[in-house]
Amino acid sequence: MFVDTVQPSGLVIVSPAAPFGPLTGDLWMNSGSNSLSIWNGTNWVTVQGGAGSSIIVSPTQPATGVSGDGWFDTVNNIFYVHDGTTWLSHDETHNGGRY
Repeated sequence: MFVDTVQPSGLVIVSPAAPFGPLTGDLWMNSGSNSLSIWNGTNWVTVQGGAGSSIIVSPTQPATGVSGDGWFDTVNNIFYVHDGTTWLSHDETHNGGRY
């Protein structure tokens, strides 16, 4: 019997060392350098704010944000993206097909 298992991508891994075996779209919060990276299928690429957006690493939700801003919640290890109105978790944006 053949069983096909699919591991969903979009995980947020918190570790001081790069994770082994990531899937495209996985996020790695480097707890040693406090930087956020995304696996592009080949390499870990550091996430940086661009075109006026910013990436915030904090235990508390930022009071404001603009579309494209990112926030990594260090208490719950969840990455959020601001859609111009509210903060959406990475799971909501990635798995919901909104981005």
